[in-house]
Amino acid sequence: MTTPIAFPAHPTAIRSAKAADPQAAAKDNEKAREVSKQFESVFLMQVLENMSSGLDTDPMFGGGAGDEIYRSMFNEQTAGAIANKGGVGIADSVYRSILQMQEARR
Repeated sequence: MTTPIAFPAHPTAIRSAKAADPQAAAKDNEKAREVSKQFESVFLMQVLENMSSGLDTDPMFGGGAGDEIYRSMFNEQTAGAIANKGGVGIADSVYRSILQMQEARR
């Protein structure tokens, strides 16, 4: 028994089909922007975690496991705020790369 061979659609046919739906393209761009902001937020959180890992806790506030948890939460929220306010430029680079990869696939 033979298996039928499937040929992929011609790239120009895919490009013209996707270009016909500007709302889908806008949704893809919006999603790419959001993912790039999330990536920058995760990167910044790692940077802040590394920066604060060497800090000593104040004996007045006790330190311990609670301090570690709240410091991590603080770093996460700070990284998210930085990324949402424009970040440090990583999101823009990631966004451009995502758009280039999408365009190459079309």
